[in-house]
Amino acid sequence: MRLSTGWRYATGAACTTAALLFVAGAGADEVTLQSGAIVRGHASEIQLPDHSKAVEVRTSTGTLIVFDRDSVKQLKRGAAGQKVVQAANKPRLTAKQQAWMTKVRSLVSHLTSGNRAQAQRARDELLKINDPDALPALTRYLQQNPDEELRQIYVAILRSLPGSNAVYYLVSQSLFDSSAQIRQQAREAIGAERADSARTLYVFALKLRDPNLATRAALGIQQIGDPNGDAIPYLIDNLVYVGAREIDTPQVTWVGWTAQFVQCGGPNFTGPTWFSEMGGLGGNVGGSPSVQIYGGGRMVPDTPGAGPIVTTVAPPRTTFVAESTNNPAVLEILLKLSDQPRPGFGYQAEQWRRWWDNEKASRDSRKRAAD
Repeated sequence: MRLSTGWRYATGAACTTAALLFVAGAGADEVTLQSGAIVRGHASEIQLPDHSKAVEVRTSTGTLIVFDRDSVKQLKRGAAGQKVVQAANKPRLTAKQQAWMTKVRSLVSHLTSGNRAQAQRARDELLKINDPDALPALTRYLQQNPDEELRQIYVAILRSLPGSNAVYYLVSQSLFDSSAQIRQQAREAIGAERADSARTLYVFALKLRDPNLATRAALGIQQIGDPNGDAIPYLIDNLVYVGAREIDTPQVTWVGWTAQFVQCGGPNFTGPTWFSEMGGLGGNVGGSPSVQIYGGGRMVPDTPGAGPIVTTVAPPRTTFVAESTNNPAVLEILLKLSDQPRPGFGYQAEQWRRWWDNEKASRDSRKRAAD
């Protein structure tokens, strides 16, 4: 799957209790997660590079979200009369979550009101929030706020918010926030207690095989650690990104004609007056060659010596050229996690895989002996 910068992914493999809220467009498809969360946009079922099933949703803002298929409870098509894949009642926010929607919206409004005293009080109140029921409201009003300071407040609240749900949003922020500083703050905010849940999400991100996403996921793995090497095979897969570069060939007009070229001593020859304007054509000296040239340039059909002109058109084409790109950030983190001396096996993925097969067998053997 080819990915573009700026698209976002919600890693639904472990997102069983998260509540993701997106603005719905008229007639949009509706995806309901096992957690009860709803995402609306143009949805389609896909197969990931590791052959697992997934559902991707493009929202009205252009955001692309990819969910593990098992995390999707229902996929309902927006157009009237289309099939409901799995029937379910539309989930709603609880009364407590709805109350937080109103309160957080008010606090964010005060925070950006321009009244410094009021803004400071709102900031202090936001930072004191420790109720997990506030998570949907915090995510809706702060997670993608264009004000970087508000997104920093969001990460700061989630750092100390109890419960396991916050880890999904911290991982999301560490992968997709436009600010490198906030991405780092989100990685640091996960903490040791939530590392296992976060690692599952980072591994899922690595499976998508996007070079930018792989770099950020690798940084997350480095931050939280990987004692069992869960991410190592997927880091190896992302050492080299192999993709296809599009090459567009424009419409080409070919012009064929016959012309009598007259030998003028030695190999030189002359032709119609527009000959030089066409880029220097070749032909049989003194003969009557049949020539094809790119269209363009000025032709004078009634030039003495020129024969009839026949034009053919080749339609535009799009071809794909395979190209590969090394990912130095992934290699750096792989070296740290594997304790291999630099440069290890470099970007030779097959050598890394053979090493990991032996390393994993050795670790399993030591674990069985310890048990």
